[in-house]
Amino acid sequence: MENSKKPTKEIAAAIGVLAVVVIIVLTTSLTSRNKSNMAASTTNPMVMASAKQTNLSFKDGTYTAVGTYESPGGQESIMVSVTLKNNIVSDTSAKSGANDDIAMAYQSQFINGYKKQVIGKKISSLNLTNVSGSSLTSQGFRDAIKQIEQKAQS
Repeated sequence: MENSKKPTKEIAAAIGVLAVVVIIVLTTSLTSRNKSNMAASTTNPMVMASAKQTNLSFKDGTYTAVGTYESPGGQESIMVSVTLKNNIVSDTSAKSGANDDIAMAYQSQFINGYKKQVIGKKISSLNLTNVSGSSLTSQGFRDAIKQIEQKAQS
């Protein structure tokens, strides 16, 4: 009788170990897949808005607005200036309005990487979603661009 229970305990232990291994493999696979998806989204930080009207006309000039967004640390802001010529962004600058060090770091990453995604583009087609790993700052940028579009409409 003793021998008949021992193989059952060994089988149960082996099944338990196998279940743990399967869980680890699945978790590792999903984590790798999520990292790949995140990397793909940061390689193409500019996504054109399909619902946004692109046939609007804007007055040439330089416009400034402060965009806001919510971060885990609270409300943050970024000041954006855009120079328009024939509805195209010919120049831009941004200044951080961060309230804490973490937001400041993300805004700095954004400010250092966003220009190449904006200059030479129609203002009505701008829809930055993630620049240099900073997706929340992009929300503030989009808020500022909306305000600028309203100011510049002819």
